[in-house]
Amino acid sequence: MRNRKARARVAAQDNSGFILAAAAALVVLAAAAIFSF
Repeated sequence: MRNRKARARVAAQDNSGFILAAAAALVVLAAAAIFSF
């Protein structure tokens, strides 16, 4: 049970990092679209 909880915690951290990276990429794409027009 301990390993399962630890694994879930690591998975949650990985997901949050992926979401942050995706949000940053969206912001960069939006800025590029604004500056291109």
